[in-house]
Amino acid sequence: MLMKIKSFLLSLSFILILVAPAYSAPSTAALSTSVHGAETGPVSIMYTVTLDSVNNTGGSIFFDINPSGGSATSGSDYTDFSGGAIAVNNGATTGSFVVAILEDTLFENTETVEGTISNASGGVTITTAMASANIIDNDNSAASIDANFSLTTNGNESGPVNIVYTVTLAKTNNTHGSIDFDIDPTGGTAVAGADYTDFTGGTISVADGALTGTFTVAVTDDNVIENLETVQATISNASDPAININTNSDTANITDNDSGAGTVDAVLSVTTNGNEAGPVNVTYTVTLAKTNGTGAPITFNINPSGGTAVAGTDYTDFTGTYRYF
Repeated sequence: MLMKIKSFLLSLSFILILVAPAYSAPSTAALSTSVHGAETGPVSIMYTVTLDSVNNTGGSIFFDINPSGGSATSGSDYTDFSGGAIAVNNGATTGSFVVAILEDTLFENTETVEGTISNASGGVTITTAMASANIIDNDNSAASIDANFSLTTNGNESGPVNIVYTVTLAKTNNTHGSIDFDIDPTGGTAVAGADYTDFTGGTISVADGALTGTFTVAVTDDNVIENLETVQATISNASDPAININTNSDTANITDNDSGAGTVDAVLSVTTNGNEAGPVNVTYTVTLAKTNGTGAPITFNINPSGGTAVAGTDYTDFTGTYRYF
């Protein structure tokens, strides 16, 4: 009987040895992004470390984690996690690390945050150290950012002073690139190529990090008598679909420097002498020192003021007559 009991115990011991599991420590780890970030919510980023096998070491396996790149700015777009740690607890295959997103009012494209792990404990080899997460902006939905176009500086031929137009965004451009608009002359009394440099097909841009962009139109100092003239400019075709052009047009003045009181000489002369044979009429001519570009006649009074001929007898009296030039 005793021999049978010993034989049974030996068999049971042998069976237990066969079914006992053989544990081995994890050897590799890889970092990935399990949740991307968004300003709406906001939704935090989650990075995950995955081991090649369950951690059965009896304790946690630790990794350092730090931001290592990307277009987002630490402290502005997300909470800085420099010097962070991510752990895979005993009995687990994965461990996660959460990065809080900071919601702002800036106009941004989708930005990125690169996280990198290092210094694994427990002799684990890191096979994938870096993972990149996105942060989706909530300030750049289609046509959500107003852009307004306005005149900053009127033109003047004295100097000359150039015209300056400005486009202003409702929010600072943080898209990491310029936002461009087409700009063209679309009206006014001034003449492109004569009163100002033609800017058809021009571009006005708001640089990255800026709220405004300007466009300068060169004014031409000519030798023509002109009234105050105008230049209408219009913007169109914003390069970013998030831009809504709220005010697209404005008008600038160009002040003339040839039309002030007493600045332009006028000379009266006889072009044709009279003769009774024919008869040949007398012709008087006024000559201006500068071309009349006012868009309207310049008028003078002309009167007989002396001479030996008799008005009404030798010639038709022209007292109080207006002449236009």
